[in-house]
Amino acid sequence: LLHFLDVWNQFGEASVRISDAKARRVSCRMLDPSLLSRQLFQRIRGAILMSGTFHPPEMFADILGLDRCLCRRYPSPFPTSNRMVIATKGVSSRFKLRNDTMYRAVADQIAGACRCIPGNVVAFFPSYSFLSSVEGQLATMETGKRMMCERREYGRNEREAIMSSLKDEGGCLLLANISGSFAEGVDFKDNVLSAVLVIGLPISPPSLEGDLLEARLAKKFGRRKASLYTQVYPAISKVLQASGRAIRGERDRAAIVLMDDRYLAPIIRSSFPQEFEITRALDIQEQLS
Repeated sequence: LLHFLDVWNQFGEASVRISDAKARRVSCRMLDPSLLSRQLFQRIRGAILMSGTFHPPEMFADILGLDRCLCRRYPSPFPTSNRMVIATKGVSSRFKLRNDTMYRAVADQIAGACRCIPGNVVAFFPSYSFLSSVEGQLATMETGKRMMCERREYGRNEREAIMSSLKDEGGCLLLANISGSFAEGVDFKDNVLSAVLVIGLPISPPSLEGDLLEARLAKKFGRRKASLYTQVYPAISKVLQASGRAIRGERDRAAIVLMDDRYLAPIIRSSFPQEFEITRALDIQEQLS
């Protein structure tokens, strides 16, 4: 308790204090990690920070407070011809558009894609509630595949059972959360997936902490960078992570389908790595056949 109270006001405007009456909880969240990370990097002679999800590297240099650094980008060693990336229109995960009509449209696009894609397909959703709403619509449609769904409470045993079904049956549709284990912690090796469908643009829902973080970054880097750093790039990082589940080796081939009209907007399209070329789907079933 003494430590909590000591930290409560230690970082001033660089942290946010939240009281949640419903959960009966108070919390103190750090908004500016550079207050700690800058001190660490100043004490060492050199450091190498490397990750496939450091996109763009300049953002991480800003967030960590690295004033003197070199940022480098390296393309994937896998042939780009083995991966087709297309974006569809007519559906979106925007909060104001989430209703039964939109869930039905999303389910219809998923079903159409599944009917013309041989092998296993995984569809990643921005939340479990969105997944559940589309699942109900898909249950009434013909997909040509056995449908499996990730649940919030699933543990290691359930995940291994799903992976066994994908490997043994070879014609399944898995609905999963883009922030869950299947998007990050599970290795779909041996080209077990024929396609990855990303449903919507996984921007975090509005929150007090998110608003204060964006305001903090706007003071340091400007309003445009603050919006990119808090909304666009974190969402793109999730999409890249999920898309990478299908291509785990140089011989793997798969289709990546981005189901949201925002992927065709210039600001979103240009924020992806250069080798992640997104083309507009004119006829999704014809292109995937």
